[in-house]
Amino acid sequence: MSKKNKNHGTNQWSVKSVNCYTGCSHDCRYCYAKGMATRFRQVTAAEWPLERIRPKDVFKRHKNHNGQVMFPSSHDITPNNLNACLKVLKRLLDEGNRVLIVSKPHLDCIRKICDIFKHFKGQILFRFSIGACDDRILSYWEPNAPGYAERKRCLMYA
Repeated sequence: MSKKNKNHGTNQWSVKSVNCYTGCSHDCRYCYAKGMATRFRQVTAAEWPLERIRPKDVFKRHKNHNGQVMFPSSHDITPNNLNACLKVLKRLLDEGNRVLIVSKPHLDCIRKICDIFKHFKGQILFRFSIGACDDRILSYWEPNAPGYAERKRCLMYA
């Protein structure tokens, strides 16, 4: 049996990945999660942008994972799924987990996360994807994700 490589993929920065949705409305052209979901016939490529809640994962109890937890890793935090994501974050933070929030961020979502969880700020680290300063490039690769200016505002706010 092979050991999991701790220096590969998300294992480089987290001990656990947590998700609560299948699909992502950003519909990025390079999305590994979309590729895996379609490969294993969980959804079709056309269904991927239609975010589907996984209630079992929203209400799942979490333990302290003794390391950084990445949330989310196979979908993003969007205005459509924010409430479910807030529930998951609360459950993770209440257990004392350090949470790495990874996002192509929407300003309304980041404001709400920062405001609601201000007492947990020592447990939260943000990693925002800003792959280009040119919105033409961003909109090609990440067609429904926020543009550069909004992502920059999120970074400044956080």
